Amino acid sequence: MRVVAEFKEEANSNINMVAAATEELIATIDDIAKNAGTAGTISESAVKKAGLASEKMHGLGNFAQSIGKFNETITEISEGISEIQTSTAAAELITTDDKEVDNTSGHISHSCGDLKANAVKLAELAKTLEQLISYFKLKM
Repeated sequence: MRVVAEFKEEANSNINMVAAATEELIATIDDIAKNAGTAGTISESAVKKAGLASEKMHGLGNFAQSIGKFNETITEISEGISEIQTSTAAAELITTDDKEVDNTSGHISHSCGDLKANAVKLAELAKTLEQLISYFKLKM
């Protein structure tokens, strides 16, 4: 009888240990589930932030292209001014031949027209740059 009582006591002890281990296992599983939920939330936030960063990079790319166009227009204007200066200098040197003066004047007039067109482009690009700068100030 004593042996049966000892076995019963040992079995109860083993059942209690299994129950305690099961409770610990359930608590661990709960922690894992909570951590998985937190990881999911963090991942969603990271995806949103990556999307915003991608959008900003796309905007910066557009901004850089606009700056490139702006620089090209400034270069064209500078070249036009150089042509006008060259033509004017040539006109001053060639005052004896009226046909040459007329040709040079025509060239200067044409260069001035090109310069005016480039100035209009420059003004349009300046407006675009202002809009892009305002856009990035709002986004950042």
